[in-house]
Amino acid sequence: MPDCLGYKTIDSHAHGGVGNPRIFGVSIPIYACEKCQAEAREEYKKKLIHPEYDYVYLQDKKQDEYRAYNTRTKRETVY
Repeated sequence: MPDCLGYKTIDSHAHGGVGNPRIFGVSIPIYACEKCQAEAREEYKKKLIHPEYDYVYLQDKKQDEYRAYNTRTKRETVY
């Protein structure tokens, strides 16, 4: 879709600190098309089982939802 903003992913890690945690984030903009929204949510779900990430985040601006998943405790917080 020409007006679709797609979605963004972020793969990052902390330098220093305890354990150098690695994170993966997915951000869905307000004007993302339905296809990109579904792809972004699927990307988030796939990363929940990746052991290399300590935290996985979803920022869904379209649905006004924010999710944070801790892969060590296997707990998800929804804001």
